[in-house]
Amino acid sequence: MNKLFLLVVSVLALALPAGLSAADPVPHHDGPVAHGPALQDVGESIAIPAGREARTMALLADVGFDRVNANGLIWRDIAIARSQVTFALTQADTKRNVGEIVLRHRDEAGRGDRVGHEFALSIRTLQASPAVTAALEAAAASILARDTGGYFAVFGQPSPARLLWTMAALMAVWAAALLAWLARTRGWHRLRLRFEPTHLLPAVIQLVLYGYWATHVAEVSDQLPRIAAQLGFAFALDALLGLTLQRSWDLTFGPIPVVLSTNLFVWFPPGAFHLALAVIALALGSKWLLRRQGRHIFNPSAFGIAVVGTVCLLLPNLARFQDIAHLISEPPAMLPLLVGLALIAQVRVPVVLITLSSALVLLGLKAAGAYHVVYPFWPAILLALTLLATDPATIPQSGLGKLLYGLSFGVLVWAMSAGLTWLGESDFFGKVLPLPVVNLLVPAFDRAAAAITAQVEKLPKRLRWLATCLEARWNLAHVASWLALAAVYVLG
Repeated sequence: MNKLFLLVVSVLALALPAGLSAADPVPHHDGPVAHGPALQDVGESIAIPAGREARTMALLADVGFDRVNANGLIWRDIAIARSQVTFALTQADTKRNVGEIVLRHRDEAGRGDRVGHEFALSIRTLQASPAVTAALEAAAASILARDTGGYFAVFGQPSPARLLWTMAALMAVWAAALLAWLARTRGWHRLRLRFEPTHLLPAVIQLVLYGYWATHVAEVSDQLPRIAAQLGFAFALDALLGLTLQRSWDLTFGPIPVVLSTNLFVWFPPGAFHLALAVIALALGSKWLLRRQGRHIFNPSAFGIAVVGTVCLLLPNLARFQDIAHLISEPPAMLPLLVGLALIAQVRVPVVLITLSSALVLLGLKAAGAYHVVYPFWPAILLALTLLATDPATIPQSGLGKLLYGLSFGVLVWAMSAGLTWLGESDFFGKVLPLPVVNLLVPAFDRAAAAITAQVEKLPKRLRWLATCLEARWNLAHVASWLALAAVYVLG
């Protein structure tokens, strides 16, 4: 546990202060239409970067910008100040303002504001009538529906480019010192290429998923340069850790699924790119430092996301994240695609019992009328159940152990999500935070499975099949059971 503590503290000590360093000032600009005086800026650390005009107008896509509705009302004027936007609703014939919506960052929300993922909306009725009220409500719904994050920038945080150059310089110094030490001690053991299917298969599955996602969600393409930067950082850090800790390093596909899976679960605003690097550093650090019987204990991506996610929940003004659960749900056939892609791994490796048992727990809690519903066939949750929780290196070895692991994971996902909701927080990290816990308990699940199996084998002969029905040789039957359950909810 001392290694765990040192790993978490050292990485966050490196990453989080970067968010407090000076950076290029965020530009101040006017909006596409700036009629009338801009309202006073309310935020000193939050600003709207240049180039948001088209995206701002797109927030009104459901009601139409500069288009007269049936009641003669038109959204014509938009004023973009440094940290807020004012949408003005006008009577088309008189050109008189009859209402407006003021959009701010949710951290600047006032009493009575409607708060979404990133936005806080204040609705002002200047001329009371049912038509005006309906128009304001429709516009508010349109804006909140397109609240995908990343609209605002946090002033004072370093740009990704500056941060990457800083990290590259630090890693170059590390590499130079390391090479000098290895040359002096002649301690260089091995440096080789090693390509393993266990690393390549998840990377291919994730790339297919990204390809489909990007064709339906424009924001995914915007994220690709950041993912590429994270991949470069991951390979460099993996090499430095290997050569430092073991005086050897194998170039594998290993860092690729770590980075890709991380970006399927959480993004960070450009001003908080240091947090994305912290997730990768924690993930790879846990893989090298936190080991049990020669294997890493935690799913690397889940460990990194869980630690940084905890910081985001505890210090929201310091550490900001972008909720992408809604983005992963936008493509029309995402659920069948997830089920189909996961099937490739499930047929090859006996892991489906984890997904099946977790889904059954969540469906059972939903049917029982639990306080908080976590629906397993929502894409963001299904992604965690199929592609994150089933890392073969960090799960129990026995079939019954996997069943216990999956049941526990399902209960903890519900409990964590319900607890965060009850506390008034987003349950976004609820699907990831429990995973390091069940990873840590893997030996306990295997011991419990062995004890239960020993008792089952004492049953009468006609019931002893219960001791073997969860074994890997029945994997195709387990996969068929999962597909039958998924078909009911995905295709039904």
